[in-house]
Amino acid sequence: RVELGRVYTQAELGHFGELEMLGEREVRFCVQREDLTRTVSQLLAELDVIDLSVADPPVEEVIGRVFQAGVVA
Repeated sequence: RVELGRVYTQAELGHFGELEMLGEREVRFCVQREDLTRTVSQLLAELDVIDLSVADPPVEEVIGRVFQAGVVA
């Protein structure tokens, strides 16, 4: 979750990762773990970031994505 100091468009934010939620001054991205450090660095360098938090997605969401993708081992 990223709280921003100004309003950004979806076009301005889309290259940072999959947009899960776009509010007026708050946005939530879904970023692969291996891309996290690079993405956070880019966010801080390129945007007016007021607050940033990183969290794993809820287990239910992960399970839902697995079944949607049809990937069950």
